[in-house]
Amino acid sequence: MVLLFVTVGLGDGKPGDRFVAVYASPDNGLKRNCLSAIQPTSPDTRFVNRYYASPVLLPNSRIVAALCCQVDARNAWPELFASDDAGHTWHFVTRISDWGGPTHVLRLQDGRLLATYGYRV
Repeated sequence: MVLLFVTVGLGDGKPGDRFVAVYASPDNGLKRNCLSAIQPTSPDTRFVNRYYASPVLLPNSRIVAALCCQVDARNAWPELFASDDAGHTWHFVTRISDWGGPTHVLRLQDGRLLATYGYRV
């Protein structure tokens, strides 16, 4: 099973119109079914776009995904979400940093997670 993380845009791109949808594919992407959406229920959801997913599968089958959260060109930060049921549901884990652009998450050989992100001034 392959999971595809896709940024979905609704409306005209106003804050809150973009989120990450997760699609499942049993045949390496030829056929896809929408599995879930990573959409938090926090009060800021309707004001914040979330995109640029960077997922990692952990040895215990948990999936973590870093998302870039952005209100406007000057206000962006990375958040980490997790799924314990193969991507069917997602929950907020932590805000990785107060500032930063798209994030890449990598699992190191010793099991720790390394998150790298850009910070533009």
